Amino acid sequence: MKITRLDYKNFKGQSNSIEINRSILLSGANGVGKTTAIDAPCWCLFGKFSDRTESSPKPRDSDNKVVTCDVMVELHTDVGRFKRVYSEIWKTPRGKINQVFGGHETKYYLDGVKVLAREFEAAVAELFTEDQFYIAAVPTYFGTQLHWKLRRQFLSEMIGDPDHRQLIAREPDLEEILIEGKNSLYYETMLKSKKTDLKQVNQDRQSLPDRIDELFNFKKDTQGYSLESLAAEIKDKQDILENGVDDRALMSAREAYQELRRQSAESHNQLLSEQLQHCNTKLDKVNKRITELHDERRGKINLLNQLRDDLRKNNFNVNSLNDSTTKKLLEKKQLQDTKNAYEIDLEKLPDSNGLEDEEMLCSLCGQILPQEILKKNAEKREKYYEAKANNLRELIANSEEKLKGINSELNSDKKMIETLQKNNNKLQKEIEVATHNIIDCEETIEASEKEVDNARALLDKKHKQEREENKASYDKLLQEAYDKMIALQESSLNPEETKIKEEINRLEQIRSNILNNKEIEERIKDLEIKNKALSAKAEELLREVYLYELRLKTWALVIESQLNEKFKMAKFKLFDIQVNGEVKEVCEVLFNGKTTMSQGEEIYVGIDVSEAFSKHWGIDPPILIDGVQNITFKLEFNRQSIQTKTTEDHDLSIKEIA
Repeated sequence: MKITRLDYKNFKGQSNSIEINRSILLSGANGVGKTTAIDAPCWCLFGKFSDRTESSPKPRDSDNKVVTCDVMVELHTDVGRFKRVYSEIWKTPRGKINQVFGGHETKYYLDGVKVLAREFEAAVAELFTEDQFYIAAVPTYFGTQLHWKLRRQFLSEMIGDPDHRQLIAREPDLEEILIEGKNSLYYETMLKSKKTDLKQVNQDRQSLPDRIDELFNFKKDTQGYSLESLAAEIKDKQDILENGVDDRALMSAREAYQELRRQSAESHNQLLSEQLQHCNTKLDKVNKRITELHDERRGKINLLNQLRDDLRKNNFNVNSLNDSTTKKLLEKKQLQDTKNAYEIDLEKLPDSNGLEDEEMLCSLCGQILPQEILKKNAEKREKYYEAKANNLRELIANSEEKLKGINSELNSDKKMIETLQKNNNKLQKEIEVATHNIIDCEETIEASEKEVDNARALLDKKHKQEREENKASYDKLLQEAYDKMIALQESSLNPEETKIKEEINRLEQIRSNILNNKEIEERIKDLEIKNKALSAKAEELLREVYLYELRLKTWALVIESQLNEKFKMAKFKLFDIQVNGEVKEVCEVLFNGKTTMSQGEEIYVGIDVSEAFSKHWGIDPPILIDGVQNITFKLEFNRQSIQTKTTEDHDLSIKEIA
């Protein structure tokens, strides 16, 4: 795209019209409008300045207040004219005299024709995207303003992914992970995923030793004991108790107590079963009736839905016929108007006999024409007007015929609409009846369900009372049996037996500790197996992370090599090695091996980048160079440019350059 003229009015406080043949240099002191001429094309095309910021293009006064005005920038190019206008909206409220400010609106023009915003944007997009324009047109944008991840993305797109064979040739180990058809995004995602997995595995491993130590602390000292010896010793002690005490009465009391407990449980369960059966029998008829009512309600709802569907279809047909009638009435009116116009034209036709006075005179000399010519002209006139009259009569007859047809259709539609409306009235009544039936049915269901709830509540209350009475009866018997058993047990005890029982309890505790220790040992064994598996998994993930990072480093080296062949001055660094050995993705622009550059070097390197991307994308926007006074190198490019240079002149100077 080549700019041939740049017009702007009130843009950032400047107005100008600049003719451009090849390239131009704008020079002058700060504040004379040099950068404004750089910003104008960017704002016209994308609504942003050359630094890609979205600020107001309106000027400000000495108090830094926005000035009231409209802003216009028009770009004349070899591919068309682009114009953007930023206008103020002023409205007069109802009942007021003075106008009030109502905001701003942006207007767009292509080749002098006002268009929608999306049409304007589409026309610009056919030339280049916004990213492409700023990278190719503004030299400092890529290296100083664009986020490093986006820089890396655009560079990767320029080169594309290297062939797997190139990577394997540098690092044979990469053959383990490289998959045909997978791009860099896949490997970057895999690297992040493996690092996340490794971090989780290491976290899990770190907690295992503490958990194992904690389990060891729970173990009890049971040295010198075994389950077999403990079981034998406990049995011996129990035999001494049984042989030393005549507990036949106690055993009988215990058996009686256990039997009562069994009978109590059986009685409770049997009572529950009988009560449930009684409740179901009592409420079965009502529940069956409720089920029938629900089925009846569903049937009535289906009928109601069917009636509503029929009503909707009828209404649709009525609306369709009404629409058709409206169209036919409009067509009838148009035909009637046309027929009336034909009739008026027929009435206005002059008499076909004879000639008008001006028709009898010669158009050149003004004398009366000879009789023969007058006769011929009269005959021609008569034939012409007769033919025209016949044509009008035929048109009138056709119109009348069409009007008859339309009237017939209108009468037919009217009858159809009346029939449909009658059906609608009938359906409305049926819908009302069906709705009332459903309401009645729902009220009956509600009443029946209330009846069931009340009956169930009464039965539950009665059954609960029966269960409580039954339980109280058995509890009394159980308490008596228990008291008898305890009395017999206490009467049979002596100090020696108490000592034996305490020893049995101690031995039981030791046996419990042994069993608990075994469970702890099993758990420790499981944790050690898990720790071993996690260690193996960590080693596997470490290997995979190493390979994916190696692939990233190798890929970056190959890309860097291929990239640096495409640029004359600019070089790129795509990864950095951290202190811990990890690979960090970067995208640094280098000049003479350093990342820190002067403003002139940034522009110089930026032009190199701009030219490379311009060639890669096949676009040629003008290069917008702000501050060429800082450049000490010879600029080499083949595109149109708009350059600015700061001097001590207080007036803006514009001159053509080669």
